[in-house]
Amino acid sequence: MKGYLDVATAAIAMVCPALAGPLAVGSATAGVLYENAIRQRKAVADEIAMRELADANTYDALMADPDTFVSRAARYYQAAIIGSAHANLRILARMIVCGGERAMPADEFLYLAQTIESLRHDELLVLASFSRARRRRDQDNALDAKQDLYSAVETDLAGIFDTSELDGLVHALLRTGFLTTRSGWGGSQWNVTSLLLRLEATTQFSLIVQDDVQPRKN
Repeated sequence: MKGYLDVATAAIAMVCPALAGPLAVGSATAGVLYENAIRQRKAVADEIAMRELADANTYDALMADPDTFVSRAARYYQAAIIGSAHANLRILARMIVCGGERAMPADEFLYLAQTIESLRHDELLVLASFSRARRRRDQDNALDAKQDLYSAVETDLAGIFDTSELDGLVHALLRTGFLTTRSGWGGSQWNVTSLLLRLEATTQFSLIVQDDVQPRKN
């Protein structure tokens, strides 16, 4: 996997050509910029990506299509450079390394990358809760997997968000395409979409959030 740093260099060059020289030769001119935020953020991104690429077979499979690998890595490093949080970067890295039946089409990858990059701390917690609630519903062999998940999420996050906060978050998350709502008897019914189900199957999204995102203190 020693060639990964070459992939990272090429990816950074695509995102920010001005850094291509400093990355390759360490020029003094870009030292001030590179030494601080850029260097630190790239180092964090490298560590996350290398951890996800720990399986050499995965790396070799990705290098079978280097153009796609570098292009997707470029999107990952773009998110890292602008300051995406650790959990967001882990999800993006998982999206890159997935392959075989789990591989994402290019258009879905780009859409999801932009969406994941934009998710805030509290939004990650809510989406992970919805994903867990849906998984529990499926495991229980519920007659209607499409029935409302809101009450389960509300109970799960009761110690973190009050009712008005949670309501605002779930409505804001409609923009992502991960949640859906419809009117029914007794009010709105909330569920996850196939897009979030695929993301969960591909990246274990909810486990990453559970590991990396600590609930804020009220």
